[in-house]
Amino acid sequence: LEADEAGPLLLLGDFNTLSRVATDEAAVLRWLDALDAVPHGLDLRRKFADASGSKIDFEPFDILQTAVGHDLCDAACGPTIPTGLLPDAPEVPEGRRQIGLRPDGALSNGAFQ
Repeated sequence: LEADEAGPLLLLGDFNTLSRVATDEAAVLRWLDALDAVPHGLDLRRKFADASGSKIDFEPFDILQTAVGHDLCDAACGPTIPTGLLPDAPEVPEGRRQIGLRPDGALSNGAFQ
């Protein structure tokens, strides 16, 4: 099914990937370097970097954008990492276990442009 045949399509969310338009690659790599120095059990370099670990892998977001169409954010939504927000930060309302969803992407097939 082609996107145009499906009618209006809006994909909004935290895609767990990075847009090459909205990402400061050097800042993310510095953030990953800092995280590598702290024992936390997360392998975020594997999640966000290419096989060498020295460059950000933008291919997952590129695939989403190619499949859906237009990136409505064009850097206005991001970057969401590196982030200063932590699960126990004051930004988290009392009684909540995590911060609210912070969408890092908004893709459209054109109907919402």
